[in-house]
Amino acid sequence: MSEIITGIDIGSNNVVCVVGRIEGRNINVIGYSKVPCDGLRFGVVVNIEKTVKAVRKAIDEVEDKSGEVIRTAYVGIKGSHIHCFKNEGATAISGTDKEITVEDIRQVIESAKAIRVPSGSEIIHVIPQEFIVDGQGGVDSPPVGMEARHLGVKVFIATASVTAISNIVRCINKAGVEVNEVILSSIANSEVAVSKEEKQLGVVLVDFGAQTIDVVMFTDGNIRDIKEIQVGGDFITRDIAHFFRVSIKEAERIKENFGVSSSSLIKEDEEIQALGIDRRRKIVISKRELSKVIEERLKEIFSKVRRVIESSGVKDLIPGGIVFTGGSSLITGITEMAEDFFWGLPARLGYPLDIGGPDEIISSPIYTTGCGLIKYAISNEVPSLGGKVSIRSVRKPPFSKLFSWIKKLF
Repeated sequence: MSEIITGIDIGSNNVVCVVGRIEGRNINVIGYSKVPCDGLRFGVVVNIEKTVKAVRKAIDEVEDKSGEVIRTAYVGIKGSHIHCFKNEGATAISGTDKEITVEDIRQVIESAKAIRVPSGSEIIHVIPQEFIVDGQGGVDSPPVGMEARHLGVKVFIATASVTAISNIVRCINKAGVEVNEVILSSIANSEVAVSKEEKQLGVVLVDFGAQTIDVVMFTDGNIRDIKEIQVGGDFITRDIAHFFRVSIKEAERIKENFGVSSSSLIKEDEEIQALGIDRRRKIVISKRELSKVIEERLKEIFSKVRRVIESSGVKDLIPGGIVFTGGSSLITGITEMAEDFFWGLPARLGYPLDIGGPDEIISSPIYTTGCGLIKYAISNEVPSLGGKVSIRSVRKPPFSKLFSWIKKLF
């Protein structure tokens, strides 16, 4: 029997909605939409009305395409209010037979959650990365049934602003949909954009959005760190608008249709017809000059990403290279430029892996987060173990995933 799951990715420029039909462990996309949205700034809702309107339109479009009525959804969240860090927990095994139980797993993770949370924030994810059984580490799945006296765990924790969560949920609710769970967009993205092998080898996922860039670093199969940079493709668009004296809308069109990451990729210059700032006067833009404007801003953006990687201490631990997702990663030649910029590491665009559906979905980095939200919802491998989001509209406590995850393992 199939199940329908919806993922909603609310970005600073667009709302992306993806509907998947689940059959066993397989996901087949049966509906998708991308609707412009001007209700967020740097990933945070600043205009409820505009955001609700965009979400409702996105839902209407996927309902028409899929033939399904969307009542619930998994929703992504991002922004500078997100804080990520690691912690450890430990507990003594109290049973007379010293056999580790599901309750012991719950207790050890609860002990790892005992941290000082930033003011006004709450835990949205607690991801176990390693269990330690009587001092022996390297156990990467819950050791239920093993015999031990002491159990430890190393976890990756993400917190988010309560206000930011509330406003995202409010927008979805006003659009007529309930929220199953609020999920960190970068975690959802990594569910489908990078493979297990790449995570094990060491890889960096760069989600290149309109106003923010999320950098997710993996080593030894686990998240090493997540950082957000408040810069994105809109900065390139504004540079084009200022340099060539065109409107932001026209600059975005020029970037999407003619943008190239480096002037070295221009073999023969060509002229681009465009409208001036008054939207009446026609102007001519050199594609070579356009590429120079884009190249300069990309160098600055890449420098910020490189500093994040270096400061996180993973520069020499990521032979899997750089994987780009997000709409701004579609600039022609961006992976070639990245390979030169990031120490000669391989670079590629990240598409939804192991997802069925139209080519527009499975061959585009725009829909990875939407698909990742669906994959996250059914995944047994990276369960959410955080505390329940304290919003009435969020129906399913993340801890419920812990128990269903463990039960499926045994």
